[in-house]
Amino acid sequence: MDALIMACGTGGGHNGAAYALKAELEHRGHTAVFMDPYTLINEHLSDNVGGAYISMVQRVPWLFAIIYQMGEIYRKLPIRSPVYALNKRMADPLRRYLAEHHFDVILIPHLFPAMIVKAMKEDGAELPPTIYIPTDYTCIPFTEETGCDYMDIPSPRLVDEFLAKGIKPEEILTFGIPVRPEFSNPTPREELLTQMDLDPEKHYILLSGGSMGAGKLYRAAKKLQRFLRVHPDHVLIVVCGTNDLLYKRLDSRYGKNSQMILTHVVENMGTLMKVSDAILTKPGGLSCTEGAVCNRPIIFVSPIRGCESHNLEFFSTLGLGVNLVNHRGRIGRALELLSGSEYEEQMLKMQREEINPHAATDICDFAEKLVKERDLQEQSEEDSKLRLVYPAEEA
Repeated sequence: MDALIMACGTGGGHNGAAYALKAELEHRGHTAVFMDPYTLINEHLSDNVGGAYISMVQRVPWLFAIIYQMGEIYRKLPIRSPVYALNKRMADPLRRYLAEHHFDVILIPHLFPAMIVKAMKEDGAELPPTIYIPTDYTCIPFTEETGCDYMDIPSPRLVDEFLAKGIKPEEILTFGIPVRPEFSNPTPREELLTQMDLDPEKHYILLSGGSMGAGKLYRAAKKLQRFLRVHPDHVLIVVCGTNDLLYKRLDSRYGKNSQMILTHVVENMGTLMKVSDAILTKPGGLSCTEGAVCNRPIIFVSPIRGCESHNLEFFSTLGLGVNLVNHRGRIGRALELLSGSEYEEQMLKMQREEINPHAATDICDFAEKLVKERDLQEQSEEDSKLRLVYPAEEA
């Protein structure tokens, strides 16, 4: 089976889900091509689209909140959104690409390529089966302007919300958000600590703002200094991602602190989560899911207002994580109260019940089924044509 996976560089979560699907497909012996459709125009367009988003959430996250709110208002109007109009321009480049490259199925963990599919279908293009995989725990603005055959939403609890926005019930799947195998593999913690050359006698706390290092991580790290002084056996690992300014600020102030480890972009986030006693993070859709799949206590400290506010509400309401967004001064106390408590155990129990660690497997199972059914149908149609051309001889 040949699969095309499309996403854009507006945050690492979409690409993380894409690579999870790619890894699963290749593990099964299939061919999987990952592509940002904007690169069909040129690399600069792709970089500009992703770079503009990343710069905004790192430096002026309030602006993204305003844009998101405008999207919520705009979706109530009886006209197509400007976002759809922009992505419709990508229909012809993608059509030409698909005419030159054969694919049996298309998987899309990003809104923009799913809109391109909608535009192509409205122009009469014939496409292989398509599956859109939203990566936030809400029906974000303009989801109703996508046009894939199926939509795999993050949780069965969100079905009514998606239906209310016009998604057809027969299109909805509920496998969840796919994560890479490293998050679900049951590798012993001691082995992971050895791999990373970390002290097994220490306790580790992970502070992350996603691939972009977004959110108020500097403030959170500052608030944790008293906790670290009181608990000398604890180490804070801060993942700054692509946020060089954050890394420089932290390094300037805490670079010599033996209880802090600073990193840029990491390739072993699953390992870092698994060796940590707790995860402090902004509530990105993939970050939430990865933390829950690793089955670690999660404390939310700084959402990007908009879709992440909905992720925060989903996880905190169900007890999958702790909301300390407006109480960063209580992070240390929360860590003390969580450790080994009944509340911590209940949180981990809810994570195991609510979050599917095998979403990538389930999505790929479904994709294989779609392709097989289509192949059987095409074979049946071909056989029917042959019978018309070469009717069976009369006995």
